[in-house]
Order: sequence, then structure tokens, then C-alpha cells
Amino acid sequence: MKFTVKAWSSGRARAGILHLGSCPSPIETPALLLSTRKGLPLFIPPDLLPSLPSPDSHLLHVSSLHFLGGISSETISKIGGLHKLVGLPDHGFVAIPRDSIQCLPECNSTNKLGASFDTPVGRSLVKPVEYVELISSLKPNVWTALADEVPAWVNDKRNKTSVDRTVRWLDECIQLNQAGGSVFGSIVGGSSVQERERCAQEVASRSVSGYWIGGFGLGESMDERPALLNAVTDILEEEKPRLVSGLGLPEEVLQGIVAGIDIFDSTYIYHLTLGGFALTFPLDGVETNVSALHLSNIGSDQSKINLRATIYRKDTTPIVENCNCYTCQNHTRAYINHLLNVHEMLAQILLEIHNTHHYLGFFRSVREAIKSGKFEQFRQKFSEIKRYHLASEAAVACMACSQPLQQQVPCFFIFGDSLVDNGNNNRLLTLSRANYRPYGIDFPQGVTGRFTNGRTYVDVLAQLLGFPTFIPPYSRTRGAALMRGVNLASGASGIRDETGDNLGGHTSMNQQVQTFGNEILPEMRRVLRGDANALSSYLSRCIFYSGMGSNDYLNNYYMPDFYSTSSDFTTKAYAAALLEDYSRQLTQLYSFGARKVIVTAIGQIGCIPYELARFRGNSSRCNEDINKAIVMFNSGLKKLVDSFNGGQLPGAKFVYVDAYQSNVDLYQNPRASGFDVIDKGCCGVGRNNGQLTCLPLQAACRDRTKYLFWDAFHPTDTANVGFGRVTFSSGQYTYPINIQQLAML
Repeated sequence: MKFTVKAWSSGRARAGILHLGSCPSPIETPALLLSTRKGLPLFIPPDLLPSLPSPDSHLLHVSSLHFLGGISSETISKIGGLHKLVGLPDHGFVAIPRDSIQCLPECNSTNKLGASFDTPVGRSLVKPVEYVELISSLKPNVWTALADEVPAWVNDKRNKTSVDRTVRWLDECIQLNQAGGSVFGSIVGGSSVQERERCAQEVASRSVSGYWIGGFGLGESMDERPALLNAVTDILEEEKPRLVSGLGLPEEVLQGIVAGIDIFDSTYIYHLTLGGFALTFPLDGVETNVSALHLSNIGSDQSKINLRATIYRKDTTPIVENCNCYTCQNHTRAYINHLLNVHEMLAQILLEIHNTHHYLGFFRSVREAIKSGKFEQFRQKFSEIKRYHLASEAAVACMACSQPLQQQVPCFFIFGDSLVDNGNNNRLLTLSRANYRPYGIDFPQGVTGRFTNGRTYVDVLAQLLGFPTFIPPYSRTRGAALMRGVNLASGASGIRDETGDNLGGHTSMNQQVQTFGNEILPEMRRVLRGDANALSSYLSRCIFYSGMGSNDYLNNYYMPDFYSTSSDFTTKAYAAALLEDYSRQLTQLYSFGARKVIVTAIGQIGCIPYELARFRGNSSRCNEDINKAIVMFNSGLKKLVDSFNGGQLPGAKFVYVDAYQSNVDLYQNPRASGFDVIDKGCCGVGRNNGQLTCLPLQAACRDRTKYLFWDAFHPTDTANVGFGRVTFSSGQYTYPINIQQLAML
């Protein structure tokens, strides 16, 4: 390997030439390492690799840990190493243990013997001798020494230990190295400037071919990075290349280039492709006129577009006009939208080709700016465009109040009971299930487990918030898909753990909150490469919905043959006990990162068909005893919202949705909302169709738009749509602001 710096701009930013023995042409820096799985791109097949820009696309990242538990080191060595194994003799491989997708450092399990990683075959402790053995069989062009990477939040003692181990392991790797290849010394130190300086000094004194700067993307903020990067690069030799992992976004790459970084290991393209996104930002950043950008791309933030959005179904243009990548030259946005919606893997292949081509073009523009001495202007202009895009999102959301098409928040998390459950109870042993006809009779996806004929209230909110598809149930959602939100609601569940036990299995509010904290948060943190600050920032822009309490009355307090709560508490004391538990649960959600929260009051459940079927009062058609008890709870819930917004939970904004008052108004004048029938279900059994829920394959009423209730407990699609629209864009039943205003905060 040979490296030469050719140009400088704006202080530390530099352009250079990297010569690797296997690459027929030199690679210009700053350069991008393309992510691979076992040496091959994640989606692009080998026969399409020549369609990528050459030689920029010839620099590939490989994690040696991908080969744990698979083909043996001896076999790889006999084949002749990685180049021959994957059939890419003219590409350059850079081996780094961490890949930020499947192989992540696990500092709590690392010890003096070796570094611990979460890998495709489970958590593994990798010792220097084992690591070098893997490297010797793979024969990469460049490889980094084993390092003890730690996240930003560890203490000073742990930071010091990580540096000591990393330096010691570097010496062992150099001593054990028999495979050749260029060794890059690893530099760590967490968020400590002093420890990073100490590590850089130690590594710079060793005989290494270059430097790998690790420990980024593991919880540090963007504001912290310049000092940490500069502390390292100021010490390193100028004539040796610097490689960094964990800086993937364009603005993060620019931040690294300002500090003098030459090569970037990024999983940005992978995450974009997996999410159905295509890069579209202008590549001539120095010349772009920001004022010329406009808000015409619905489903786009002007830097990338979400090709899952319905707006692209009939769009016969390429992803980017005048782009000469294979995808744009041969396919349209509409075709890729179709592929994504039918889950065809060709979608990821075409997206990865385009995103790789586009991002390599970004690096090419950066190099040209450095060579022309205009890098600082390029960086400032790119940042200006980014700020304009963020402002544009808010403007588009405002312009689209009546029917927003652009996704206004990054994710939507739902907690609740059968009013919003969309299939989580399907596999539970419970009577509270709706995974059979006629449930879902008017829903596009048919029977899903929703307790209505069509959409639930949160389905309507998801549509109004601009989500291209409904939020999926947690029971069948894992991995990166969690980033757009999930529905954890469970039929029969309540604020109290025992609520709903009379119906069988369910997931209580306590369990739903714990599932979010113990299972969903770690998955999201993994997707974000362990960056806790990025996760906090991301969650702060999401909306959390919680609708609980109905079952705590219907399937607990007012079921004295099964529960003792009605004898243990007065209605006032019971409301207070519920609110105390609910306050703790919502506060725990806040501690997990929730900042924009919708809480729904309990509806007028004394008037639902179930209660009408069993109650025979003299002065009212409704069970006013239950309604009075509900009013106590709702009054306390609204005060709780005031308390949370008043400073008890700093930075949070709670919105109270008054479902009870909405019911009162609707019962007084049902025809104003288009309802002819408000006292019985569209299907069900017994008086008011309220003694049992809909039976399997039972015939439902014909004109479901005229019915307020679908069954004994749950509203129809029409009712949910009406309530969703009014709470989204008006303040009639929301306090202190409506849901659209909450999304725009």
C-alpha cells in the first residue's frame, strides 16, 4: 500500500491517492468503504458491480467476524484468501472487526483477554491470536488491529483501560502478523480527549501503515466530535491514511473531512436501502441555489425520497434525472415502488446500486471542492441546504393540513387495549381475539386481528401523519422495521396487571412499557450503531399514543364476581389508584425517550351496546354509575397532563384526547355525524347485539357507515375516521393542542 496527499483545503481537509496492490487503478481520497457481508455487497450481485463507478467502488469493507461459525480459516487460506473466495481479484479489502450492522462491540463483556462482539453467531470473545489467524486466512489488503471500543458514557477508568488494552493488543497483532497486508493501528478513548491523545501518541510511535479511529457512533454527540477528532489527527503522521468508523451521514462525513480523515466506513447506504429510501440531494453543492428548491416532492425531504410512498405508484420518471446509474437508466420510481410493496428483493438491489452510485458521487464532489480550494464553501452550502430541508418539512406539513401526504414524524408507537390492537393477541390463548371474519371485512388487508370492520383510531392517525403503511403489530415486527414504530396494544389489557384475566392472555400496560424498554429500545440502538444521543434525538420527534383504562372498569372493577377491587376501593379511590399507576407508566415511557405523547380519555362506556344489553335503568338508557366513575378518572387524567406539561417531565408535551365528551356530543346529535344506529352493534349476539361480540363468519349489517358501533364494545371504521380527523386538525376534543400541532413541534 502507498498513500500520498495531493491537496489541502481549509486547514486539515485533504485529498490524496491510495495505491493498493490488487486494484488496477489508484483510489482517490476522501473515499468511501462499501459495506459487505462476507466480502460481497449486501444486495448488489457480483455481475452488477461493474456498473458502479470505478475505481471508487473498488474499496470494500469486510468484517472478519462474519466468518465465525462458517467456512473455516484453513479452507479460506487454501482457496487463496478472500479475493479468490469471492471472485473479486481487482478490489481492495479493508478488514475491520466492527461492521455496525451485525458485528457490534460489547464493552461490558470485553476483558483483558480479548474484545467482545455481538456477531451473527452470538456474542463472541475474540482474542488477538484468534483475530490474527482469521486475518491471515483472509489476506485483506488492509486490516486494523483489535481494539477495545467503548461508548461515550463510560467512566474515566474504563476509558483508560480501553486505551491500555488497545495498545497492548496492537503490539500483539504486529508480533503475530504473518499474513502481510498493511496494518492500521487502532485509536480509541471514548469521549475523553486526553485518552484519545494518549492512544494516538502510543499508536503513532508503532510501525503501522495507517490509522483506524474507532469509538465513534457509540453515543457521542456531533458537538463533541470535532474536539475528539482534532485531538487525534493533530498527533498522527500526515503521510499515512486515516480511516474512521461510525461517521456515516453526509454531514458526519464532512465533519470528519474537516478534521483530516481520508477513508470512511459507512453503513448509511445499507440503512437507506433497507428502509426503501433513495438519495436525491444535489451533488453540485457549491453551485446549488437554495432558493430554487421547492416543496414539490411529496414523500421526500429533498435529500432522499421514500419510494414506498403511494405518491410514486404512477411516477414514471427515474429516481434522479440525468443520473447515469444502472437503476436510473433502466427503471422508474413506480417500478421500484411496486417492488417494495410486493417485497421483491430486486427493490433492494436497484436501490443499493443507485444509493451507492449517488453517495460515491458525493465523495467525488468533495474531492473536487478540496482540489479547487473551495471545500469550506462546499461544506457551508451543504449545511445550508440541509437546514432548508428541515424547514421545508414543517412548511409542507402545514400546507397539507387537510390531507397530509408527507410523513410528519419518523415513528409512531402505540400502547393500548382492543380499541387499537391490530393483531398482537392473535397468538395468545384468550377470548379477546378478532382474527376471524367478519372482523376486517372492510379493511384492505382483510382479517388482521383488529376489533372492527376496518381501521382503528390509530390507523387513521397514522394515515393523517403521512405514514405510507399502517403501523405493524409488535408480534410480527423486529429489527430495522422497528424504527418507524410498532403497535404494542393488546385486547383486554389495562393499567392494572390483573385486568382482563377473566378473558385469558393479554399484555398489560406494565408489560407493554417493559417490552418497549427491554426489547425495542436495544434493537433501535443497534440500528443506530449504539449512538444513544442519536436514539434520544430520534425518539424525541416520534409520537407515542396511549389509550388505557376502559378494561380496568369493564373487566375489573365492575366485575365483582371475578375481582375484589369494587370492595377494596370506592370509585374515587379506584380512580386515584389507577391514575397513580398510569402516571408511573407514562413517566417510565418518558424515561425511555418519549417526548410527544397522546393520552386518550376513557369513552362513555356506560352507553356501549354491551352495557345497554345488561343494564335496565329507569331514568336513563345508559349505565350512569359507570359513566360517573369514568368522569372521575378522566378528570384526574387531564390534571395529570397539566402536571406533566407544567414541568414535571421537562421537554415533554402531552395531548389529552377527550373521547368521553366526543361520545356525549355524538349521542346528542348522531345524525349530524351521519349515524342512524347508535345503540347496537353492526354484528353480535343478543339484545342490542351487545351480549356477545361478533361470531365467526356471522353476517354483519349491510350499511356499516350508518352504525356507530361495530360490535358490543368497538366503534366502526366510519366512527374511527370521524374521530381521528377531528382530533388531528382541530382543538374540539384535544387539549392543550391538537395532534397535528403536536407532530409539528
